[in-house]
Amino acid sequence: EEDALLDLDVLHPGATEAIRALRVCSERLLLLTLRRRRAGVERQLSRFGLAPLVDEVLVAEGNSGGPEVKRDLVLASSSPGAGRRDVLVGDTESDVVAARLLGVRAVAVTCGLRSRARLAAAEPDAIVENLPAAARLLGGGGAVPGRAPNGIGGVDEVRS
Repeated sequence: EEDALLDLDVLHPGATEAIRALRVCSERLLLLTLRRRRAGVERQLSRFGLAPLVDEVLVAEGNSGGPEVKRDLVLASSSPGAGRRDVLVGDTESDVVAARLLGVRAVAVTCGLRSRARLAAAEPDAIVENLPAAARLLGGGGAVPGRAPNGIGGVDEVRS
């Protein structure tokens, strides 16, 4: 997480547009990460022009925890209440478990660290190929439907 290495990071195609779309259809948009340096996360958000789109950045500063740490970050945030329309979008099984601990829906994206099979084993409510597909899925007001609506590209599976 050194600045020189973070400077090499690039966004996935369509990520900026997807985050803008999520911002429009969301009451609040939180960034939840187990990165260890808040300054690095905030620097990247600014560098990519995403900082104004995020209501709050939740960082496990100096921590290498798992789903419980993510849950605790959300519960300690300035807007801790998890509502039935809240959704956690993530790329690890830890994100799915954190969603369950918070009592919210989980959408797993396969463009990150984990394989589709590993994400499926965690039983998210939906599995999609990337952030734009997650934004399309959630574009109807924030709730993950019981089944995939027609015409949503990139949705591999939606559990009811």
